[in-house]
Amino acid sequence: MSAEKQKRKLAAILSADAAGYSRLMELDEARTLNTLKAHFQVIGSRVENHRGRVVAIHGDSLLAEFESVVDAVQSRVEQIPQGIPGAGYRIDAKGPGFG
Repeated sequence: MSAEKQKRKLAAILSADAAGYSRLMELDEARTLNTLKAHFQVIGSRVENHRGRVVAIHGDSLLAEFESVVDAVQSRVEQIPQGIPGAGYRIDAKGPGFG
């Protein structure tokens, strides 16, 4: 390691994963992908509303970063009781699922 000071950063990480994704893809791939896209748009906007940023989306997983643990928790708590009107699913403590 060089004598240079390394830049360090503290961050709170939020990881979201769609519950039952493989099963839902088997049942209706198009609807599952549309619903997942809508879900990630909602999560992304809520992450940004709480001073976070979406770092990556891979398949049915989303990774977000926050400078504050409080912001990360508030962002996640805000997501639990909400659904997307007209999208045909709900978000609950078990994760997204079709209603």
